[in-house]
Amino acid sequence: MAEHMDLRHVMGMGIAFTRASAASLSFCYSLLLLTMCRNLITKLRELPIHQYIPLDSHVQFHKIVAMTALFFTLIHTIGHCINFYHVSTQPVEHLRCLTKEMQFDSDFKPTIAFWLFQTIT
Repeated sequence: MAEHMDLRHVMGMGIAFTRASAASLSFCYSLLLLTMCRNLITKLRELPIHQYIPLDSHVQFHKIVAMTALFFTLIHTIGHCINFYHVSTQPVEHLRCLTKEMQFDSDFKPTIAFWLFQTIT
């Protein structure tokens, strides 16, 4: 019974898209900050690593990382939309793994309007 009511079953493939793109976003946004840090680039020029990394084109690399972050932001948003659809179309019994605090009547089926306008989320 637990395999039909766990988070992965309720969310479907949306949770994989959301979590994978969130991990990529964490990496991209930290890399965005590092590519424009002048002190770091100056220190790296003193090391022999500058022979392998093109430190003079850090602005172009910053733009490439920003476009990559935009792409993963779109994937992350689409994953949340898929998750929202799956949550709003599940039977009430399967939603126990998400919210143990919410109690539904036996004949009540939450709709998309319920999740949008009648809950805190």
